Amino acid sequence: MFAYCFSRSPELTISLDRRLAQQTKLLKERNATLLRAVNSVKSSPNNSAMSTAVSEECVACLIDPGLAIHTVIRNPVRAAYLASLESQISSLRDELATVYKTQGQNAQRLLAMNETLREKEELARIDNESLRKAKDELAALRRKVNQHAEVMQEKDRTVQVRTPNISSP
Repeated sequence: MFAYCFSRSPELTISLDRRLAQQTKLLKERNATLLRAVNSVKSSPNNSAMSTAVSEECVACLIDPGLAIHTVIRNPVRAAYLASLESQISSLRDELATVYKTQGQNAQRLLAMNETLREKEELARIDNESLRKAKDELAALRRKVNQHAEVMQEKDRTVQVRTPNISSP
């Protein structure tokens, strides 16, 4: 197990540790609520004591309020357990909202990076086109220089051939 933990990336390990700490905190809160409920059951022999988080009269279904199922909760342990579940649902909803927010931010970053990439590719294309044109001009100028050098050599040869002819008569 330790080798597996060390083979993970540090970011993943830190993320898992944070989640474990959050779950540990939730479980501690849940256990404390359940212990309070059990203590209230011990102090009240008729089992009618209620947690402050849950009404004694009637509680709508905590999982889906749209169901309109009503139950009378008289057991404080059950009420504490339901309060704990509500707390977990609330924290999971908060966590989900955070995940959605992060996902939205990442999508925005991705769009910005795509736009930047497109701009950089356009600049690279323009630079490549300019480079190609410069190379073509360089090749043409080299050809002209070589042609000019050949013409100059031909003129020099012509001058050398004619120079002895002019001086001999």
